[in-house]
Amino acid sequence: PHRQYRGYDYFVSVPQSELVLTREGIVGDRHFGYETTSGARLKTLYEKGTSVRNNRQWSAITPWEINRIAENLNVAGRLTPELLGINLLLEGVDNISSLPPMSYLVFSPHSHFESKRPGDVTLVVYAQALPCTVAGKALVRPLNDETLEKRFPEAALGYRGTTGWVEHGGVIKPGHTGWILTPKGTD
Repeated sequence: PHRQYRGYDYFVSVPQSELVLTREGIVGDRHFGYETTSGARLKTLYEKGTSVRNNRQWSAITPWEINRIAENLNVAGRLTPELLGINLLLEGVDNISSLPPMSYLVFSPHSHFESKRPGDVTLVVYAQALPCTVAGKALVRPLNDETLEKRFPEAALGYRGTTGWVEHGGVIKPGHTGWILTPKGTD
């Protein structure tokens, strides 16, 4: 389906008491679906609007990364995951922007990792989220600074978090434990 983005705040996310995930993504999220339409990120391969696999069903960032971006923009203490349009805020780890593609993020209500647990949610990392002026534009009105749209890409480079798709769905709630499993080629 073709997504229609309207309004200055279409990009902003809203805190949730839980996220319901299927292999199509996060139910109710603007990036939900197996397919999306190509845009600037795929302009070398496809005409704008071409239907392609959706590799960006979710986005995640850490408080450390948000603080780095905020410092670079001189808006310390005012930048939130919601203003950045993030789906998951991951605490207890610093920089997830540098996770290698095909890493797994596993989420569970249990406090210890156990392989093959059917109720755990598994996300696959596609790539680092590259900062863009669209994200910067979402900051202009709430932070009352017209320069943020153009300054954001450079300020957030390397700290924008990561994106990917849902491999095994379920429910993620605040307080769930997460593990990062990096690819070894044995899965």
